[in-house]
Amino acid sequence: MSDYLPKDVLVEILSKLPLKTLVQCTTICKSWYCIIINPNFISLHHNTHINTAGRRPLLFVRHYNMFDRVERYALHFDDEELGDSSDADSFEEYLELKCPERSRSEYLRIVGCCNGLICLSDDYDKFTDTVVLWNPIIRKHVSLPNPNLGYNGRGSCIYGFGFDGVKHDYKVVRVVYNSTATEDYKLQIPPTIEFLDKLRAVKFLVPPGVEVYSLSSGVWRTISDACPSYILHQNHSVSTFLNGAVHWIASHSSDDDDGNGNSNNDCNCSGSSSSNSNCKDCSFIVALDVATEKFSEISLPDSVAERNVMKLDVMITGMSLALIEYEKFWQSDYCWIWVMTEYGVVKSWSRLHNIDLRGGFRNVVGFRTHGELLISARMVGMVSYNPKRRNISYLGIHGTNRSFHGEPFFESLALVGKEDRFAQRANSTTDVVQEVGSVLDNGEDGTVLDNGGDRTVLDNGGDGTVLDNGGDGTVPDNGEDGTEEHT
Repeated sequence: MSDYLPKDVLVEILSKLPLKTLVQCTTICKSWYCIIINPNFISLHHNTHINTAGRRPLLFVRHYNMFDRVERYALHFDDEELGDSSDADSFEEYLELKCPERSRSEYLRIVGCCNGLICLSDDYDKFTDTVVLWNPIIRKHVSLPNPNLGYNGRGSCIYGFGFDGVKHDYKVVRVVYNSTATEDYKLQIPPTIEFLDKLRAVKFLVPPGVEVYSLSSGVWRTISDACPSYILHQNHSVSTFLNGAVHWIASHSSDDDDGNGNSNNDCNCSGSSSSNSNCKDCSFIVALDVATEKFSEISLPDSVAERNVMKLDVMITGMSLALIEYEKFWQSDYCWIWVMTEYGVVKSWSRLHNIDLRGGFRNVVGFRTHGELLISARMVGMVSYNPKRRNISYLGIHGTNRSFHGEPFFESLALVGKEDRFAQRANSTTDVVQEVGSVLDNGEDGTVLDNGGDRTVLDNGGDGTVLDNGGDGTVPDNGEDGTEEHT
């Protein structure tokens, strides 16, 4: 029947279908398959459904369950009202997710989420290089090859994840700092003065090595314009992708000088928030443009810039950068929420909320779709906190403090069509792909997704779900992972 429909009409019909139904349609015929895997169509479908009226927003949640020692991943409906503050049942689960990788140490680090893709890294013990890109909706993932840059395990390895809207490609960035430390330092809880003094004496070797993995090429490559001589920090939060860039909290290296071998560690940013990123003692935000692969700096408000970097986190609320400022490094009594209302404009920083942590709160985990805060709390797990009403909703999510993760999630077709079953007939489908490309508009918001090749294969599974074929060793593990508890 589709042979009798104009291509633009067929594209319009397919773009309105639910994601899971659309994935099933990839097995109908060659022409439909080529339409659905086209990056322009993926963008059209994503934008159509993300703006659909009445769509219930989703929240991606991860926690490490202390009782059965298993990482748990799920999507919940992120409705505005959860009902009574003691009613955890109102936090309705949409879908339980099966993580495709198991940790070799404790549990996986969530590097970041972007356009329905989740980037996971098994780097907590500093000696594993496993990185996975995972689309939990279509149950498909890609395992990245081993990185190129070496790492002595005593420095710091920072990951970031984002989308290149120019080349329609997903990228993972890896920033490697080796250090002068001669022994391993395990975090002491609470940290003693002696322990903190030891950490201050450790020097990171700068500039760091920087490499980028491109999903479309499938390889790691070193960035020629490497990261300048400052230190990136990843505290409680994951990497933050917004406005085409990945963001981290940063500080200048303690070994920085003025170029003539003279130390320049005096703070001179007072009264000039536009220049505090140039101050040797000040904290600031570093942004890596995923398309150009260039680093830039975003200044913080003066009162925040002078704070120790260990007391700061950068996150996203809505479509704005958010900054979490803690009173102190360990067991703060208060934290403050800042929002940059106009991206890149330093004067637009505004202190939005003052959060009292003395009632058992530990740290801010993230933001919900409607602006409520997800907070790790002692004894009760992860809770939802409304800073305007100052009321708490108990979500019934328990786990170790650092394992909590929560952020808005949008379903997408990302990773569909990798090394497709019609690859051997690529020549015969070229005309179909070109025709689809001429029908579809590339979009204006830079959210076109990439369908470049990797080693995974779609398998229809017989039940309407899409499974990994296993030919590349990336079969999801649905069993218990036996991970150890992280404190």
